[in-house]
Amino acid sequence: MELSKEYIFRNLNCENKEEYFKFLSDKLYKDGYVKKDYGEGLNQRELEYPTGLPLPIGVAIPHTDSSYVINNTFTIAIFKNPIVFNEMAGDEGDTVDVKVAINIVMTDGQKHLEVLQNLIEKIQDNKFVESIANSDSDEEIINLFKEI
Repeated sequence: MELSKEYIFRNLNCENKEEYFKFLSDKLYKDGYVKKDYGEGLNQRELEYPTGLPLPIGVAIPHTDSSYVINNTFTIAIFKNPIVFNEMAGDEGDTVDVKVAINIVMTDGQKHLEVLQNLIEKIQDNKFVESIANSDSDEEIINLFKEI
């Protein structure tokens, strides 16, 4: 699975995760990657299982059930201003100011889990996240994702 330049969103200006999910869902639906209710799936999944990771540069990995997905892709959002996500495995009030959101869009639930595990391992290396957040080059970001 490859990351396309078309799905690297730099300086994305969203007020909150719900606005981001709508933006992402509308774009992916228009391009034929997801079903119309994909955004609802993201919101519901995020309520039940938050995806914010409290790292030096806040990261979230929002995703949802493969039943909402038609074609595989990644998306990367680098927010102009961080947006609040609830912390993965945190208490209800634990939040993370997220600068980078990485969305895994996959039709195969088992493969999705493998990619998610690989991605979480990569994200724990601060240099990986810094490279995404600070890169001026789509090619550099795409190359980082070839290893996942």
